[in-house]
Amino acid sequence: MRHAIDPKIDCVFKALLGSEENCNLLIHFLNAFLAQDLAEPLVWVDILNPYNDKEFLSDKLSIVDVKARDSHDRLYQIEIQLTSYAHLPARIIYCGRIFTVSNLKVVKSIFSLGRLIRFGYWQKIY
Repeated sequence: MRHAIDPKIDCVFKALLGSEENCNLLIHFLNAFLAQDLAEPLVWVDILNPYNDKEFLSDKLSIVDVKARDSHDRLYQIEIQLTSYAHLPARIIYCGRIFTVSNLKVVKSIFSLGRLIRFGYWQKIY
């Protein structure tokens, strides 16, 4: 049976994968996509604040759909974008940089910074 609510809609996607109540759904999602890369399936993730901290007042506020960290300190950013636009590649790089820099402040050393894994889904490319 097909549901009337499309899970690719931004707010629905965030509610499904970015909420503590649906943490198990996020774990299954990550395990499905990363099955080939993981030595063992994920059993725990911590859902993080989706807002990327600004380093300077002039920085642009960026918000991703879902951010999480697993028990091995790997960081995840999951984005859904139904259409592409000219500035999308720059936005992807910017969000990844801000996320990495803000987490570097937490761990205090580049050597203890976990791996950042970014997922993106683009339905239409223009």
